[in-house]
Amino acid sequence: MKTIIENKRWLVLIVLVAFFGADIFAQQVNVNQALSTVNQQVRGMFTMAANVMMAVGAIGALVGTIIVFSKWMKGDQGITSYVSNWMYALVFIGIAGIIIRALTGVQG
Repeated sequence: MKTIIENKRWLVLIVLVAFFGADIFAQQVNVNQALSTVNQQVRGMFTMAANVMMAVGAIGALVGTIIVFSKWMKGDQGITSYVSNWMYALVFIGIAGIIIRALTGVQG
């Protein structure tokens, strides 16, 4: 009795695999087209990341300019170290955006 039930389970399993497996194997995927699409999407994400990096740098430049000007007008003695740190941060952000664009080969 047990072997009949096991045989029925195997038969049901084979029928299900044959039925649903046919759909899986019937779909032919163009690998080159899929890889091209993925490549374009990834490059688009890196382009967006580079643009965000440049925008953050521009906002940092504006905020830093206002802070440096206010410290300069107040006569703060430690302004030179603040200005140098601010400039190094802007250079780093700018270079990071350029490197991201260079690594992905994205122009613009």
